[in-house]
Amino acid sequence: MPCFVFEGTERQAKIWEIVENLHRAELTVLQRSEQESELLELLKMEDADVSAQFGQKLPMKGVGQGVGGGRPEGGLSEASRELGITRQSAQRAAKIAGLSDEAKQVAMATGLDDNQSAMLAVAKVDKAGQAEALREIAARKADAVRDRAEQRIISRHSGQSMT
Repeated sequence: MPCFVFEGTERQAKIWEIVENLHRAELTVLQRSEQESELLELLKMEDADVSAQFGQKLPMKGVGQGVGGGRPEGGLSEASRELGITRQSAQRAAKIAGLSDEAKQVAMATGLDDNQSAMLAVAKVDKAGQAEALREIAARKADAVRDRAEQRIISRHSGQSMT
């Protein structure tokens, strides 16, 4: 059975693990954001030239939205470039990953963990109110779905006589 033997530091192993997860796994927006945010923090650390550390390119490099040149070196810009995502995508991931633990649990329970716009909207709310804001969004979405279903039923039956 083929296998890959990794030799490196704990930090390098964690980077590799996250990269593999991002590359192979079907992740929700929340899961991807948490993984990207953690990886970006690891890449921003000193000695963050991971490609050189591994002796090859990261598996994620160039996957997804490519990053063009002309950006300043260091920090988030360099880390996002190494990951192969835009700086804006990295910032969105950090905002979503920064949601309160309670809000993350509510997002998963309500199915909003794969709704980037809902989670970004809630990220603007203070941490104490994030979970409740997600509950409200979920309730509104459920109401909207129910309203659309009712309208379809009414439309189907509106042309029929009621005798």
